[in-house]
Amino acid sequence: MANQYDIVRAAVAVDGLGGRYVWGAKGPKNFDCSGFTWEVGRRCGSSLVHGAQNQRDQLRRAGLLIPVEQGIRTPGALLFRIDERPTNDHVAVSVGNGSTVEAHSTASGIGVFSALGRRWTHSA
Repeated sequence: MANQYDIVRAAVAVDGLGGRYVWGAKGPKNFDCSGFTWEVGRRCGSSLVHGAQNQRDQLRRAGLLIPVEQGIRTPGALLFRIDERPTNDHVAVSVGNGSTVEAHSTASGIGVFSALGRRWTHSA
């Protein structure tokens, strides 16, 4: 199993592919948010399902959820925003310094973003 810094390195490597955010995509170049974390996990030897809510549920069943405040400070943690409407769900990889690497949106693409002041609901 990869350590937290391997996860961040994998996320930055996927980010470096120069792909775009495309809803429902999980590579090899374009990703949606959970496709991005799915690919990061794959590169680190983990098997995540596709879909932010599905990933959160998978990690919850494994007993791996941690407080959001801890996830924002933990390199390699996943940060989730799970809303009542599944189309608003989101997942990102924490860099650990208040930043994320993520497939953010069609407007912003894939890159490094602030994790602070966002409505994260779960972390693992």
